[in-house]
Order: sequence, then C-alpha cells, then structure tokens
Amino acid sequence: MTRRVAGPSSRRDPRLPSGGEIALRMALGAEPTEILRWVGRHAALLVGTGLAVGVPAAWSVSRALRGLLYGVSPYDPLAVVAAAAGVVGLAAAAAGLPLRRATRVDAARELVRR
Repeated sequence: MTRRVAGPSSRRDPRLPSGGEIALRMALGAEPTEILRWVGRHAALLVGTGLAVGVPAAWSVSRALRGLLYGVSPYDPLAVVAAAAGVVGLAAAAAGLPLRRATRVDAARELVRR
C-alpha cells in the first residue's frame, strides 16, 4: 500500500548495489571501508546529477515562485547553498545508515539465505 501511495519514486535505484551484492563482495574478501567507498561513489554520482539538474531548474522556476517567498530573494545564493547542503545531508543519511547495517551482516549467512 505504501508503495502505491509514494509512486515510482519509492523504488530503489537499480544502479545502487543491493544487499546481496554487498554480501557477495564481503564474502569474497572486501573490507567494509572498501564497500563504504564503493557505495558512496554511486550515491555521490546520483546526488551530483540531481543537484546539477535541480539547482538550475529551481533557479529558473524561482521567478514564478517569487510571490510565495517571504523574506528571501529567489536568487539568494545562501538559500540555494543551504538547500543543496540539506539534500546532500539527507542523501548521505539515506545511503549511509542502511549501508552501515549491511556491512555488519555475516556475509556467509546472508549468501546462504538468498
């Protein structure tokens, strides 16, 4: 039901590594720091692409939203940087918290379970 409400945006990006792929790499000898770096690169690429598209799009739409903004100019660089930093922080938490949990799993047990 939740997936129906959230729509297609709630689906996991297939370019990101899955739990089984992480378990396989750990079973083959990858260190948790290598896994963190590997998934971090994937997440950073997605976030960077989103910011590269989103910031100019928001900048161009901001003129139409001028009436909705109170006390902030639509072209305020501090607000844009703060919004981008918020997106990066949320993306880091969204990628980092499950990843930490995945790197603590017993890889052999996870492979047998799958």
